[in-house]
Amino acid sequence: MVISKKADWLSDLSVMQTRWLWLLQNGKTVADYCNNNGYRRVAIYGMSEIGYALLDELKSGGVEIPYCIDRNADSIFAKVDVKRPDDVPDEVDVVIVAVIQYYDSVKNTLEKRVTCPIVSLADIVWEA
Repeated sequence: MVISKKADWLSDLSVMQTRWLWLLQNGKTVADYCNNNGYRRVAIYGMSEIGYALLDELKSGGVEIPYCIDRNADSIFAKVDVKRPDDVPDEVDVVIVAVIQYYDSVKNTLEKRVTCPIVSLADIVWEA
């Protein structure tokens, strides 16, 4: 059962990454999505490889990233401040969750801390 869940997650991640690549190849970015929706200040939840790629894309697209969020913030080295979920200030326009397999639980945790929208990167790449 655990193997099946991991396979499902890897499949979902692969589909999302393929769609994200397709967007880039067609001149569309997540930064464009943010700018078109009035999201000027964005926080990213999840500083894995996907989180770092998203950080770079958003910064190069002119989106301000005042901080990122990760439950392992003390051991994350990034170009921006990384905060633990309990230490998140409510000062951004949106939080983008880059760990798509945990979106629901992350959203439930963050809804207690922020009033801004919390969206999954997977949803963004399908809407963009």
